[in-house]
Amino acid sequence: MLWRDCEGLTNGGRFAMLLLLLSMLTACGGGGGGDGSGDSADDGGTDNTGDDTTPQDPGTGTTGYRVSRVRYDFDNNGVFEGIREFAYASDGRIMQERYTYSDDGAEDVYLAGTLSNSIGLDPVDETIEYSYDSEGRLQTWVGYNSDFRQINTYTYNYNNDNLITRIDVSVEDGSGAVTSQYSHTLNYTGQRLTTHVMTEEGETTPILEYAISYDGAGYVLTNDQTTTQTGLVSSYAYTYLTNGRPDTVTETVSLLPDYRMSFEFGYTANNQPAYLNFITLGAGNDNRYSFEEQYDSNGRHVARQVDDLIDGSIDAVAEIEWEEGVCVAVLDWHPRTLVSDTVDTASPYIPGTGYVWLRHCTDGI
Repeated sequence: MLWRDCEGLTNGGRFAMLLLLLSMLTACGGGGGGDGSGDSADDGGTDNTGDDTTPQDPGTGTTGYRVSRVRYDFDNNGVFEGIREFAYASDGRIMQERYTYSDDGAEDVYLAGTLSNSIGLDPVDETIEYSYDSEGRLQTWVGYNSDFRQINTYTYNYNNDNLITRIDVSVEDGSGAVTSQYSHTLNYTGQRLTTHVMTEEGETTPILEYAISYDGAGYVLTNDQTTTQTGLVSSYAYTYLTNGRPDTVTETVSLLPDYRMSFEFGYTANNQPAYLNFITLGAGNDNRYSFEEQYDSNGRHVARQVDDLIDGSIDAVAEIEWEEGVCVAVLDWHPRTLVSDTVDTASPYIPGTGYVWLRHCTDGI
């Protein structure tokens, strides 16, 4: 399971996702209760033992199954309005995702956009194209969406350690005219990402500044975002289970003392993500919902259910279909992406840093 930060709310980028109700903030995530150091936490009785299958090496291909398409029922009435289809190269790397929407006449659940496309609006058709450099690393991510007639291009730059050092972003309208340009510059201490900044083209002062702190074992403790113009600080705090899985992520905001956003992870007896609870309180933004995951007898992720208000109802559904074929893990990065992967402190691509393995081989959503 992954969840990406809502930067696109302010810059028209690909990761706007859900939180239009929190457009003053930048937040998205997943979380449970620990002390932030990888020590024991109360998991509510969930057995969190088992082997983690998170890929750790970019470009590693495995022959087996990969996601072929995802179908979305945004009102849980039995009619699938959205379809996302996946296309792969012969070597197993994802090349394209194409999302289309057909209105069934029923009102969609407000939170349904979190399931479908990168801008968080289920009625908007979208195509995503990927390209790779000679080392097999993600080189460009290009997103096209129909309603906005907008093209977003992300270009990745790496150092010799396969760490992303800079991402350049260009946003174009339907005529091909560039409407905005900006970049992310990433800074490391050894192989640990410690700071990064987002800067508009032609400007020297960043729009957003980020700082990541770690504990002695190498787990991310906090990820802070500062809006330079206002001084507003949004802080993510992480806790973990004893097996290294993220347990909770909690956001607080400097100028909103009554506001709190929390994300709570739960896992199955086989150590697969079972649910993600999202809760916001304060500042007029009280809200809650849950993602609940389903698997087949082979352990493949086959469905996600959305429970708006966490009241036991199923309000929207995504069903995941698999096909046989080679699949290569693709590494991506975006500010404060939250994932439920087990922390491997020997790797720089750990939860809390923004690095994420795309889910075409293991998850699907």
